[in-house]
Amino acid sequence: MRIASFSADVAIMRCAKDGLRAIVAPPAPGGLTYTSESVLPILVLLLIVGIPPDFVVRHLLVPHQYAVWNVTIDIAEIAGAVWLCGAFGSMSKMPHVIEDGKVRFNLGLFGAIETDVRNVSSVTPQPGARRRALRAASRETAMLLSPGTVAVRVDFAEPVELRTYPFFGERCVSSVFVGSDRPSELLSILEREGRPVSFRCPASDPKRRDMPDC
Repeated sequence: MRIASFSADVAIMRCAKDGLRAIVAPPAPGGLTYTSESVLPILVLLLIVGIPPDFVVRHLLVPHQYAVWNVTIDIAEIAGAVWLCGAFGSMSKMPHVIEDGKVRFNLGLFGAIETDVRNVSSVTPQPGARRRALRAASRETAMLLSPGTVAVRVDFAEPVELRTYPFFGERCVSSVFVGSDRPSELLSILEREGRPVSFRCPASDPKRRDMPDC
């Protein structure tokens, strides 16, 4: 398990360059993307800005006999920033995919669920809903959701296998919360590729202009 976890961390950190590119030049938001409102870029920038002053202050104030601890903290901070940037990069370069009658909902390298487009029975946006509240209200529903992104609940006619990366195993679920920058556009793509999908309208949210009229 530890080897799998280490391999996963390395794979995520390799996406750091993609993360920086996505922060500097964000991809155009669409129904298949889910990063435009993510809080991860803010966290990355806070870490990048905070590491240099922390490095200077710590090395000036902490006695030299603790130099090993200082270096360890430096490495941990840099690795954390690179990992977080890589996590965002993997999400940016791995949007949801709909092709050849199949739909694959992704959360970067952290998880994915794939099924026939015709197996999607309904799509329900959850504007303003927090990840913790969604998990508490729907314990049987899988979560492929990044903090800050707009949640969309997708229900399936038949259970689908959920795969999480790297070592948390697989299980079958009948619904999943995924992110989408444009929920109404996601619905349009699903209907174009498969059959009519039920769009369950949530309570009106004036801040969300991409929600269709109910």
